[in-house]
Amino acid sequence: MNFENDKNAFKPIKSPVILDFTNCKHIGEIHKIIKKEFDLPQYYGENLDALWDSLDCYCRENLLVQIVGLNTLSKEMMEYMEEILDVFECHFTYSHTFSL
Repeated sequence: MNFENDKNAFKPIKSPVILDFTNCKHIGEIHKIIKKEFDLPQYYGENLDALWDSLDCYCRENLLVQIVGLNTLSKEMMEYMEEILDVFECHFTYSHTFSL
């Protein structure tokens, strides 16, 4: 069976994962970038809990994650980004599968 076009099928994640958040104005934009670059399934919930669950489920190999554009975010967006970075950092501590 070919799962290549199945939006809900797991696909191996290619390293490095580059997350470019330049000029993101909304939390939804951040999650759409994460969803696209990690090639997460269509049903990704676009919130911090869903991010943790997705990293736990789909990030089984060693990955390098590069994050760019943080200096372009508003104060409010940077506060949310700090929560996302905490999720990434906790996931690394827990699983040792990727680094920032």
